[in-house]
Amino acid sequence: MLIFVHGVHNLHNAQIAHVFHVYWEAKMRLEVVCIFFLMVFGIVGCSSSEKCKSKMQTRCTQCHSIKKICVRKERRTEYWNRIVDQMIQLNAKISLEDKQDIVRCLSDRRKMQILCENNKE
Repeated sequence: MLIFVHGVHNLHNAQIAHVFHVYWEAKMRLEVVCIFFLMVFGIVGCSSSEKCKSKMQTRCTQCHSIKKICVRKERRTEYWNRIVDQMIQLNAKISLEDKQDIVRCLSDRRKMQILCENNKE
């Protein structure tokens, strides 16, 4: 606050109070907006993690365990694209949309961390 009004010596106490009040309201609005976005994106992140979990349980675990996937959780998108293509060649029932979702999930380290921590065997 001192930096904000520093050097302004001709302001009266009421003007200083007003400047401080405007500054405080702006700061509070920014904090509210930040909290709102964190809540919204946090909820979206949770629901997309659940979507990943659901897709993997219905598509991937038909043939192997989540543990086998979690061993490779640090791999990149190119790797998972290649692996899912191989699974499709082996007759895995995965649509193009599902493939994109699954590869996106497998490539997302945060989602994989959640999935693997919740499915320790």
